[in-house]
This record gives sequence, structure tokens and C-alpha cells, in this order.
Amino acid sequence: MDALDGAVARLTDSVSKRGAFLDSTIDRLSDTIIILALIPLKYPSNIVITLLVSSLMVSYCRARAESLGLNLQSIGFVERAERILGIVITILVSYLNQALSIVTLLLLTILTVITFIHRFLYALSKLDNR
Repeated sequence: MDALDGAVARLTDSVSKRGAFLDSTIDRLSDTIIILALIPLKYPSNIVITLLVSSLMVSYCRARAESLGLNLQSIGFVERAERILGIVITILVSYLNQALSIVTLLLLTILTVITFIHRFLYALSKLDNR
């Protein structure tokens, strides 16, 4: 559903800076709610918090780099869509095996941390000479 708002804005020629800002802000808020909702489902809070912080940092690195003229899209393993899909898969796996779903969440968290580090180092290397 999230991807539709941008597509509709482009199709109707109603793209705006205000809309882009609103979309990004709501995305971060919804990411936070979705990830924190894993805690009452009995997922380890240290993994959940690490996933939350690294997810926010992945998005922040991209936004800040773009504000400096550097495109970080496709840098790293997991962007927002993959993270949301990973959370859905984690929850579905929990119906079969809770321990396996924790491993799934841990894998998603590791990939998200790696994506953050990759984007951070990539941006530093590209912005160093500017």
C-alpha cells in the first residue's frame, strides 16, 4: 500500500516536497510501530531494538546522503520493502516453529545492520572528496 501513494502522485502529476516529507515521516513511524509490535509477540527485545535502530539508520543514511547529492538506493541487502517482508515471514514462521522464527528475525536484523554499515561506509567514501 505504501508504494501506491508515490505512484499515484506521479500519475496525477501531484508530486510535492511536502508529500515526500510526509511519506518519509509516516514510513519511519509505521516502521517503528511494526517492529516494536514484535516485543509483545515474545521476540527477544534486544533483537527487536537492534532491528529498529538499524532500520531507522538505514533510512536516515539514505535520506541524509540524498540531501548531500549522493544516491544510496540499492546499496546494501535490505531496503524497507525487504524488511517488512522479512517481518511478515518471521511472523508466519512463528506459527510453525517459534525458535526458527527467532532465527529468521535474527537473520533479518543482521542483514539490516550490515546494510546500515555498508551504506554508511559507502557514503563516507563517496563524500570524502567532495
